Amino acid sequence: MSLKHYGPNDQKLRAAWEDIIEERGNFKDLNKDGVSHIIYEWMKGKFFKDVSICKDTKWENMNRTVSYILYWIDKYMDDEKLQKVGNGWDTVAVEYKDRVSTQAMLNNVLSIA
Repeated sequence: MSLKHYGPNDQKLRAAWEDIIEERGNFKDLNKDGVSHIIYEWMKGKFFKDVSICKDTKWENMNRTVSYILYWIDKYMDDEKLQKVGNGWDTVAVEYKDRVSTQAMLNNVLSIA
């Protein structure tokens, strides 16, 4: 979903996913970037209280975990570093379906100009 929104060629997003896959995060700072929050949760399971929930494919869990990931991807892309998730994090996956992709926004702007 993040690839659709930001585009598959967005270098920052690609680097984020590579860091997630390789578990490269910064866990020393109290305020962490989104990638570090995702990795930390998948390793420790503190937020969801159980690390197995992060790897579960049941919808009742995926709905929340996908929103969690997308929330932190957005924060990472906006260079925001936070201590914890904010309000509305649990609806991000549902909101993503209505978001206009970055490429579509760019095409719209260029067609107006």
